[in-house]
Amino acid sequence: MILSYIALIYFMCRSTYVGITFSILKNEVHQDAYISMFISILIGLVYIFIFKHICSFKSENNIINKINILFKHNKIIHSILVLIISSLIILNYWNLMNLITSQFLNKTLKIIIGITFLIPITYLIKQKLVIIPRVGLILFYMSILIYVLSVLGLFNKINLSNLEPILENNIFKGIIPFISYNVIPIFFILLFPNDKIKNNLYKGYIVGTISILLVSIFIISILGINLTILYRYSEFNILKFAYEKVINYRLENLLSIQWILDIFMFIVIGIKYVSITLKDKYTNILPFMYFIISIYIIPSIFIFNDIIKILPYIIFILFNFVLLIILIKIKRYE
Repeated sequence: MILSYIALIYFMCRSTYVGITFSILKNEVHQDAYISMFISILIGLVYIFIFKHICSFKSENNIINKINILFKHNKIIHSILVLIISSLIILNYWNLMNLITSQFLNKTLKIIIGITFLIPITYLIKQKLVIIPRVGLILFYMSILIYVLSVLGLFNKINLSNLEPILENNIFKGIIPFISYNVIPIFFILLFPNDKIKNNLYKGYIVGTISILLVSIFIISILGINLTILYRYSEFNILKFAYEKVINYRLENLLSIQWILDIFMFIVIGIKYVSITLKDKYTNILPFMYFIISIYIIPSIFIFNDIIKILPYIIFILFNFVLLIILIKIKRYE
């Protein structure tokens, strides 16, 4: 059961990487993207330390109950956190549909793909909270297996010269996007019993971040920065090189399922967080609402590109404001 919570942290850490975080890093930091990620991961350890400290406060409660205990006027804090996770849910849902239509089913309407995922998402949201870690653990085993197969297939294709020149770009441009998209979402794992989460935060974080750091190194070292920037989903295109001389089949379709699992679990956990915050009043309509917004509010890839560049700074400011207030309240309460 402990591994199931590591799995959830793993998914929350990785989900926004494909097509979002790495898209920003490769365009802004170029071949130094992996260095920017490494620095961001180290900074992210500070956040994990803070999350663990919050877990230790009345550890029998989840984060929603803790906010209710700490704040008399808790609606403002809840509203900001719901706004943050909602923006990430919509972004991920849109990204999921775009990934599938552009790489797998280019003749299939996004609305059809969205509805296909809407069914299992809605089903899981309606289940008891304990069910999500169990499902996450099963999907985690699948994701890890596919990830290992991908690494083994690509390892001999690495060309380290493609990582040069080193430190030619401003590596600090990628820090806030990485923190906002791949570290801050871990906070919402505190939805689950904190006494089970707190001892697994570092483990899940390290597994998740190291896995995407290696992916970045693989992509740039194999494709080179020019091809990496050219491909919208270079995380998918790199998989075409795995086992290409061994198996005469589009194996990248199978190997890329790991990214779909990441996004799927993020959406499930995110909507469950919102649902419980709203006291399960809107459980039936929340998945449908996010689906409609992701279809009709973000219809253009150009709008999407603008959003993913601006949103991390908004999330960073709002979240750190809330985090600071929570820490101050805990300190006074103690």
